[in-house]
Amino acid sequence: MLLVAAPSARADIVPPDLLAPEPGTVEGSEENEEISRFYLPPLPFYQETTPTSGFRLFFPLYFETWDDTENDHTLGVLPFYWRWRGGDELHETDVVAGLYWRYRRPERFTDVAGPLYVSRTADGYDVGLPPLFMLGDDAETNYQILALYFWRFAWQTGEFALAPPFYWWREGRSSRYGLPPLLFGGTDDDTGYSVFFPAFWHFYDGDASTTVIPPLFVDLEENGDWSAGIAPVLFFGGGDDSMHFTLAPLVHYARDADSMRLITPLAWYADGPESQGWGALLYHQWDEGPEWFRTVAPVWWAWGDEETGTRRDLVLNVYHGTDPVSSDWVVFPFWWDFHDFEKNRLFGFMPLFLHDTSLAEDRHTTWVFPTFQYSEWPQTGAEPPGWAFNMHPLIYIGSEGDDHHEVVFPLWWNFSDSTDRTSVAFPLFWDFEDKAAQSRFWTFFPLVWHDEDPDGTFTLAVNSIYTTERHEDGTEGWHFHFIPLFDFGRDRPEDVEWSVLYGLFGYERRGPYKRVKVFWLPFEI
Repeated sequence: MLLVAAPSARADIVPPDLLAPEPGTVEGSEENEEISRFYLPPLPFYQETTPTSGFRLFFPLYFETWDDTENDHTLGVLPFYWRWRGGDELHETDVVAGLYWRYRRPERFTDVAGPLYVSRTADGYDVGLPPLFMLGDDAETNYQILALYFWRFAWQTGEFALAPPFYWWREGRSSRYGLPPLLFGGTDDDTGYSVFFPAFWHFYDGDASTTVIPPLFVDLEENGDWSAGIAPVLFFGGGDDSMHFTLAPLVHYARDADSMRLITPLAWYADGPESQGWGALLYHQWDEGPEWFRTVAPVWWAWGDEETGTRRDLVLNVYHGTDPVSSDWVVFPFWWDFHDFEKNRLFGFMPLFLHDTSLAEDRHTTWVFPTFQYSEWPQTGAEPPGWAFNMHPLIYIGSEGDDHHEVVFPLWWNFSDSTDRTSVAFPLFWDFEDKAAQSRFWTFFPLVWHDEDPDGTFTLAVNSIYTTERHEDGTEGWHFHFIPLFDFGRDRPEDVEWSVLYGLFGYERRGPYKRVKVFWLPFEI
């Protein structure tokens, strides 16, 4: 510690071991090693040397350290120059602030001059003048970047290149290329595509392919089936046992080994092993096994399934559906009634009223226009009983067992259960309590902050801080800080400490240990 020598008039009141030494050299020993120290008050110069190492400081401009056993030497002329030498030319660092940086290690040489950098290793190099260009190469990857014009990155199995708007990517046997928005292409083993927008599209997957030259198209399948046409008017195609022909909107004809379909504007007919039907003008009938469909458009539609006993009817805006376990009625768009005999019933007069009841668990929910909702449910198994009232999107109140919540958006939030509680009066008051951990934190933002747990408390009020700490032996300590003027406290009942301006003047007593601070410097007494 460097101290200004005290006047002789104060020698009788200042302990001798606290007086600063006279300028010159002081010899001594420490851990069986000779140490020489040199002070030069009032100048900020200090030097400490041993037979193998040393330290020299002229604060704040110059410092130097050396260790002959480690071949280590550091020199700094701040803030302009810093140098480190490790004993040979492969362990060096030089820094000229703002101009040059030099780094030498056995595994890498790096030089940086302004924005230009050069870095070399045994496997490659990196060179750059950001943001204009950057180049690099090593045993596995390489890259070239010419800002705004060209980017290329390559690795052992592929590469990516971009020269806007053109791009190219390759990985193994897969590739992609493009010149947006006109040209796109790519391959993946036996699949690929080529697009020249909007005049040409070609996609292939093995022996299957699709080619489009609008409005013409040709589609080939792997099994030999094919189709072609002039969209959206003419479509035709076929295979070994099938063919189809469509001339919209006049005729559609299709057949295969087991079925046939013919559709015209006046009538239609279909025959096959799974379904058959016919229709003329407004009436249509279609059967597909036990499933059936009937209609007299646009007045009546009916469909059902004879095996399941399901039937649905729609007459203008009235819908009725039945099956063995439910019955539904809808008068569009006002009345809705969905009744599942075993589970629940939902009915409403839209958009004013809606009521849902769970028949199995006696749950029910009622919604009233525009945003009022009330729900109630009994205890079922491990789930406790509860209720909820909501006025979307402003008020949410409810309870389920030990869980409670009250929300008046966005001003008041309160959530609680058997283990914790959260209350917020946004944005000023925040209160968080963990009952299991016996801890609590609250704040009246930004004036007061309070945090407490079994180990103690912390309270911040404007620029005042009060803390307590509970010790294992049952004693309790406390501290008070009035920032930045003074602080006072006791870690234990027999201890005491105080200070002014963070140690400009202060006193501390901890058992037999006593210390005073004068101008932030500690003195044991």
